Amino acid sequence: MSNGVKSALNSIKPSIKRQVFRPIDPTKLFKTQPPLYNNPIDINPNTHSSRWQIQEKQRRVEKERQRLNRLDDMRDRVKQLEAQGWSMKKD
Repeated sequence: MSNGVKSALNSIKPSIKRQVFRPIDPTKLFKTQPPLYNNPIDINPNTHSSRWQIQEKQRRVEKERQRLNRLDDMRDRVKQLEAQGWSMKKD
């Protein structure tokens, strides 16, 4: 290869690298905020949490409350049945 061709290639290479091999920023893939499953969010007016985060936290709290209520209902039902003579344990 002649020197002219090498210098031309060298001038092209950096721009190709920048375009093709640039790592993708995952935050730019979502138009909305990705779900924060493991992040505990405080509902605290002093922290700058968005309305979306507060709603998500309230939704999670409500789901957990419903789950606990269902567990309590099941526990009560088991006690009721045991009082009537049913046994939940296998012999």
